[in-house]
Amino acid sequence: MSDYWEELHKRYDGLDWTEKPSIFAEEIVEYLPKNGTLLDLGAGQGQDSVYFAQAGFAVFSTDIEVGIIERADEYSKEFFGKLDKPRPGMRFQVVDLQKKFPFEENTFNIVYSHLALHYFNKESTEKLFSEIYRVLKPGGVLAFLVNSVSDPEFNTGKKLEEGYFDTEGTHKRYFSVKDAKYFAKNFDVILCDDQGETYKDQDKGVHNLIRFVGKKLE
Repeated sequence: MSDYWEELHKRYDGLDWTEKPSIFAEEIVEYLPKNGTLLDLGAGQGQDSVYFAQAGFAVFSTDIEVGIIERADEYSKEFFGKLDKPRPGMRFQVVDLQKKFPFEENTFNIVYSHLALHYFNKESTEKLFSEIYRVLKPGGVLAFLVNSVSDPEFNTGKKLEEGYFDTEGTHKRYFSVKDAKYFAKNFDVILCDDQGETYKDQDKGVHNLIRFVGKKLE
């Protein structure tokens, strides 16, 4: 699995869309508190982490591989260097989404994830959402974008369980709006639909990713 992620991010290096915030990040920033701590799960190249740091959040940028985190760290330094500005408070850390997070309860005001929560079986996904709930402060906001059952790749590859497939060298889960609400059942829904899109898919007219924003129930 680690080789898969390393190769994927090497292919992404230098592409135009990796040097600007995602469509999802710009869409949901209005739903977030105006400041506070933000945990970016599966931050990848780090462009959304940088975007939120610019917006005034104290950002913890995380991913599963040291090499990926180092790449995001370097990108952030180069980005703020070009602006001739000091880099805001940002921390970079390896976090495995299938394990207990290395953070205390009630640590973050926001947990954010762009296309990183859809790689696990049902049991692991439920544990993952429990961890997200645990580290969020009371009234904290969860925002995530995930694969959709309307994706052309849905029902391809080897089916491992309902909505979950072995495909393209990794495992992928495909969510419906109902699924997103189920896994995020401990959150009061602010936004939940299947209108999400990425720059990669925009030119194809594909905009069926699941968008979710919710507030932690106390």
